[in-house]
Amino acid sequence: MSGEIALLPLFAAIAVLLLTMYLGLSAARRTATLDDYWVAGRGVGVFTNASAISSNYLSAASFLGVAAFVWADHLAELAFGLV
Repeated sequence: MSGEIALLPLFAAIAVLLLTMYLGLSAARRTATLDDYWVAGRGVGVFTNASAISSNYLSAASFLGVAAFVWADHLAELAFGLV
């Protein structure tokens, strides 16, 4: 496999790039003013916004915090509870 290019990862990376460009361009067409960028044109409710912020915080805290805790204290058995 020396010198060969793996095609599946290459196609996957290109697909992600094209999808990101498509979503960005389609979102750019729907925004006309600066207010459209502010919390989805102020159309997102309080509960939805709070849920999004909480899930982002808890996701980062659980992945980074628990992993650091397990690594620092050598608690390998704690990792099985996360799976």
